[in-house]
Amino acid sequence: GKQGLVITDAMPSGLQYVSSKVISIGGNVQDNTLLVNDPGSFHAGTNTVSFDFGAVTNLGDNVVNTLDTVVVEVVAKVAGGTASGTNLLNTATLSPTIPTNPYGVPPGPMPPSVDTKTVTVVSATVGNFAFEDQNGDGIQQGTEPGVQGVVVQLRDMGGNIVATQTTGANGLYLFTNVVP
Repeated sequence: GKQGLVITDAMPSGLQYVSSKVISIGGNVQDNTLLVNDPGSFHAGTNTVSFDFGAVTNLGDNVVNTLDTVVVEVVAKVAGGTASGTNLLNTATLSPTIPTNPYGVPPGPMPPSVDTKTVTVVSATVGNFAFEDQNGDGIQQGTEPGVQGVVVQLRDMGGNIVATQTTGANGLYLFTNVVP
């Protein structure tokens, strides 16, 4: 028979949506309304992504295998201002429903399947060495000295400066507690 299939990913406020898509649909899953690479629907007000596959038919034999599965991908990044050490609880829900059918099975919702994962925001350290490339090969040789006073800017994906360091006497610089 058929069943309605909706997958919803409710992202916590510390995550920012980047993209989403259907990765694969098993061969036993028929009559779905979404195709591979369909992006699903992002709802900014609730920070959720949903994939509504419609009323699908599973041609399988009630033995779960790769032919009976759908795989979706949701890409998110840590939102600006989210502190290192913050725990983010992400919840994905599979909500099946039984549509009107000729089999005498009452239509309505079935028990949802919920998967919850907690991730902890970590900080990174970014740094290295500004040196005088005396032979112009782009590779630091052991004899090439560090350069003092070089201003190094750390920028976000939008090109905005988020921190600035100046190299020390030995050419070293370091950005600490950088949230990815």
